[in-house]
Amino acid sequence: AQVAADAAHLIEMRRRVTYLAAAMAGLAIIHHVVMYVTGVAEVESAFQKIREIVPKDVRGELKMPGGATLFAGGLGKLFGTIVFSMFIPLCGYYGVKNTDAKLLGAFAACNGCCAIGAILTVLISIGALVLVDNVETKLEPWLMSCDPRACIQLSQHNQTIDCLSGLGRRPAFEGIPHLSESCPQAFLKCDGDENDPCMFPIPDRPCPDTERVAFCKSKVDPWRCATFGRCTWIDQACQPVGLPFDPIASSCDVDEKLVQTFQSLIELVPVITPKITTLLTVKVILTLPAIVLACLGLCWGFQLFHKVNSGYAVLTEPGFRTQQTRSQPEVGQQMAMHQPVQGTVSGTVLQQPV
Repeated sequence: AQVAADAAHLIEMRRRVTYLAAAMAGLAIIHHVVMYVTGVAEVESAFQKIREIVPKDVRGELKMPGGATLFAGGLGKLFGTIVFSMFIPLCGYYGVKNTDAKLLGAFAACNGCCAIGAILTVLISIGALVLVDNVETKLEPWLMSCDPRACIQLSQHNQTIDCLSGLGRRPAFEGIPHLSESCPQAFLKCDGDENDPCMFPIPDRPCPDTERVAFCKSKVDPWRCATFGRCTWIDQACQPVGLPFDPIASSCDVDEKLVQTFQSLIELVPVITPKITTLLTVKVILTLPAIVLACLGLCWGFQLFHKVNSGYAVLTEPGFRTQQTRSQPEVGQQMAMHQPVQGTVSGTVLQQPV
């Protein structure tokens, strides 16, 4: 009775691993296909929006293939990824079919590694979702505060120049809007003057604009100093750089191309961030069942590996057919078969370790 119970249990273990390997193969195909199709759709949608928003002169410099090209271009990689992902399920299936302890051990070990990797993937994806949400809530207001259109709409050219020069310096006009001191000084084109200490730091010649000097001194480390291109870290100190002392007198002009590009960026951010969120969400949803299957593969695969490695073997092949096969008994087995039926379940012979 005990032998018969062990045989039935071993058959059930083999059947579980076989079905599990099939489920893993199916989930792997679904995972890669869904991620591929979703990625192509989201990227094509983003490209279409970029074509509508960016200026024509910038659009020509961007290489944005169409949806058909995107879909066809990655099919080879998709096929290779699917083929590679079949390695673990095949180890489980053929390990059961051939009663191969090495393949079953590889199946269990690889599932353990995959479970760890999948858990890390989910944690990283969730962290990325939180990061994208936080960045979006801060990035969009910052972009709006640095929108150069408020300056472009001013009636006088000199006021536009002063507005685009931003705060954190001594403004030439009071009572008009100015870009924040946190905005980049990227909207003006100025002729370089190496003798201007506000534009290029000169030893022993500080910038005459005391507000710019004070603004840069408030940046206590090189990273904060160099942010937005208003200052630079030289000789263990943050010093003004970029714009001349008087942008109006220095005949600075509006960089129309950068102004249009920044305005396009303001419109694109609310379009791009939801697409990133969609891809990360789909990744998490598809990875969660993979974690469950990988954990089951680790446990069930190791259990069957331990049984087979200990010398237990079932002589019938597990599968999805109803007809079972019986191996040809050798002399010793023939003698055993003439004895009372012990260790036999539904025509299946259990070989115990000697």
